[in-house]
Amino acid sequence: MWRQGYTRCELVVHVGGAGARFEDGPPIADEIADCLACDGAVTTVVDTAEGPVELDRRRAPTRRQRRWLSRHHETCQFPGCDHAGAFDAHHLVEHSRGGRTRLSNLSRLCWFHHRMVHLHHLKLSMGRNRLLRVDFPDGKSVDRAIAAMTFSVDLPADPELIGGSWCGDHLDLDHILAGLGVGA
Repeated sequence: MWRQGYTRCELVVHVGGAGARFEDGPPIADEIADCLACDGAVTTVVDTAEGPVELDRRRAPTRRQRRWLSRHHETCQFPGCDHAGAFDAHHLVEHSRGGRTRLSNLSRLCWFHHRMVHLHHLKLSMGRNRLLRVDFPDGKSVDRAIAAMTFSVDLPADPELIGGSWCGDHLDLDHILAGLGVGA
């Protein structure tokens, strides 16, 4: 459930030059900017010799819209996901393609699936019963609940030393598709 008092980000996109970046911050990948812009407020700014000029401002989904999503969808809407914690409101049709911030254009996604949709350019569409259909770039789709999978993980030798070791590698989409039972 969306937590009251939780501050969503406002993404300030500086047009021209280095691409998207946080206000007074480093550049960020376009896919991450799209993901943050999908769930948060966006201000587009063009940098000129006279200084920054605001082009437009797009609102984030409202508190009322987020409450409606959490009441009507107890878990992430991605097929087979049962995560019921904090969620992002994903625009099925992005702002950049004319999508509006309306309930008919919003779906409830957990953090993981929201990033997966943007990073892997998955297309989502929704039926009349609000059942989400996921279309992969290779044309395959999933429009049904996916059976839960269990992964066995060895316990760490020293739990106090658990740390991240991600080196920026991309997810293996073929591996994910195979795990979902969609792979060739």
